[in-house]
Amino acid sequence: DSSNVHGNRSGVGVRADGKIVYAAVRGASPLQLAKYLQKAGAVRAMALDINFSRPIFGTYADGRWSQPAPWLGPAVRFTSGNERDFVVVYER
Repeated sequence: DSSNVHGNRSGVGVRADGKIVYAAVRGASPLQLAKYLQKAGAVRAMALDINFSRPIFGTYADGRWSQPAPWLGPAVRFTSGNERDFVVVYER
């Protein structure tokens, strides 16, 4: 039963007001990640990669790129070839 497996987890969600929330947690189960996202107000959410070197949460507004966790990798990975999935979430 993978629902009890603890590991590095990350996810992104959308609150009822359209704001985006992000969570990155060490040593959590999928249910714990879901609860963290719910606590942050997410009404819809999805899990991201369990490898912390893969998910990047960054924002682009007013012509500027903001990456709150720069140790997770450079933004250039979005413009170069990559075999990994790429997901974009837009705020309304």
